[in-house]
Amino acid sequence: MRNTSLGNKKFEEALELLNEAGREKVKEVLEDTKETLQGGEEKIKKTFGEVEEAVQKNPLMALGTAALGALFLGYFLGSSKKDK
Repeated sequence: MRNTSLGNKKFEEALELLNEAGREKVKEVLEDTKETLQGGEEKIKKTFGEVEEAVQKNPLMALGTAALGALFLGYFLGSSKKDK
């Protein structure tokens, strides 16, 4: 009976060590993810600002680009339905 009790205690200790290691790893991954997302957020804000500035300087160019993009998108999506 003692041997089983000792084995269970060792198993529980090993399980607790694994849980602690897992928690630490999760914390590390969470911190890395936060840093990555913050860097991405800054890049998005910078890019959005640049696009907004370009649109304000030349709104007709932005409108033409959007229209041309929509035309190509509609053409390619429409042609895939015709092929079937």
